[in-house]
Amino acid sequence: MAEDPPKFKIAREGQHFRCPDGQDLLELAEAEEFSVSGVAEALNLTNRQLEYAVERASGLRPKELFRRHRMLLARRLVAEGFSLQVIAHRL
Repeated sequence: MAEDPPKFKIAREGQHFRCPDGQDLLELAEAEEFSVSGVAEALNLTNRQLEYAVERASGLRPKELFRRHRMLLARRLVAEGFSLQVIAHRL
């Protein structure tokens, strides 16, 4: 009987979500332009494996978690005085 592959676990640390290698999931998402498939590929996972791991850690699907993070980043950049045009281009 074949064993199930080890599950990819994301650890929640306050507002941060850590991958098993210690990498911050939301920083990776930002680097991958908030692409679920880009993040999954960078972590050597299928989209579905990433979805399961993110849902277990956050209760949200990756797309929703990434959207909320983008909104927080946008608010922070507005507060820092960046123009909406710059923010839209950056995010």
